[in-house]
Amino acid sequence: MHPQIALLIDLQDVDQRLARLQDQLNRYPGIWAEMKGKLVKKVGALEAIVSDEQNRTEEKKHIEQDLRASSEKLKQYQAQQMMVKTAKELTALSAQIESIKKAIQRMEERGEEILANEAELRERIETSTVEVDELKARARKERDRIRDQVAAKTAEIEKLEKERASLLPGIEAGALDLYEKTRKRWPEDPVVPVRNGSCTGCHFAVLPNRLVVLHLDEDVLRCDHCGRILSHDETFVPAEHAQ
Repeated sequence: MHPQIALLIDLQDVDQRLARLQDQLNRYPGIWAEMKGKLVKKVGALEAIVSDEQNRTEEKKHIEQDLRASSEKLKQYQAQQMMVKTAKELTALSAQIESIKKAIQRMEERGEEILANEAELRERIETSTVEVDELKARARKERDRIRDQVAAKTAEIEKLEKERASLLPGIEAGALDLYEKTRKRWPEDPVVPVRNGSCTGCHFAVLPNRLVVLHLDEDVLRCDHCGRILSHDETFVPAEHAQ
């Protein structure tokens, strides 16, 4: 194999590993954002239930106050019934008494509804609190896992970058320039082997005369179709060297 091709293959291997590690690092923010989103949603649901309970408690307090005030007013009106002198006054007072009774009935019904839902609300709060605590614990573990993974992969990237830098001095400027240009188009595999007379990148056949040149390691060749850099198939033997 042409010595420059061998070095480019080593460089490609390092670049492929670097790309995989970087891709993994790029995924972690999304993983963490998803976890945070779940936690925020769960906490928000709990806060909504707690707020609902607080509002109902406050409403029940106001109902109790209004009931006391309405009951006192009802007693006053009922006492006044014994003192009215005209039918008109009695009719007006009776209408007020009836209105207060209906208001008291509505308040009592609402109070009973609130009482009936109190147990359900408390149970929902307890369940949701447990779920939030469990999710917070999972989030902490996931955060620590991501931090450890990021630290490990960052260290591995730094090691690979040093390995990459150590390869560069041995690669000729022209070969390196060709590799970098090819990698812009084919970032995953700028260098590919030829197998069964075809480029394994695009699967187009390589001309026989170029196969000979490739096997004799006389030059750094590119695929005429896709432009990838070619390494030769170790099983290919030119006709003049066949036994």
